[in-house]
Amino acid sequence: MQTIDGKLCYAPPKSRMSRIADMPTSVAEALKRHIAEYPSVEVELPWGRPGSDVPTKRLPLLLTTRFHNAVAVNTWNTYTWKPALAKVGIIPSRREGTKPWQWAAAPKDGFHVLRHTYASINHAGGR
Repeated sequence: MQTIDGKLCYAPPKSRMSRIADMPTSVAEALKRHIAEYPSVEVELPWGRPGSDVPTKRLPLLLTTRFHNAVAVNTWNTYTWKPALAKVGIIPSRREGTKPWQWAAAPKDGFHVLRHTYASINHAGGR
């Protein structure tokens, strides 16, 4: 998924190439338990770019909002990821009186970096 002009859409990866990443058995088992408790929800979004003239696709998502919508990356980073990092002491807590999105965290602390780090470690290990 991508956010373009503030609107979500489904889109292929930047390189237009799909990749397969191994996952530990423990993660696969946790994912199975999650799916059993919280089944995927089909979400319909435009394909490629937002707009009324663009075809849409319905795809199952494992993580959605409480309203069964796709989760925007900025919402995830602001309300889920960064509070979790602060709770375990990786980044400082948000200062009292600041806006929800005003975290004293560098871009390297965003959730997207975790995906790249995982992929890089797998690639370096010859997987």
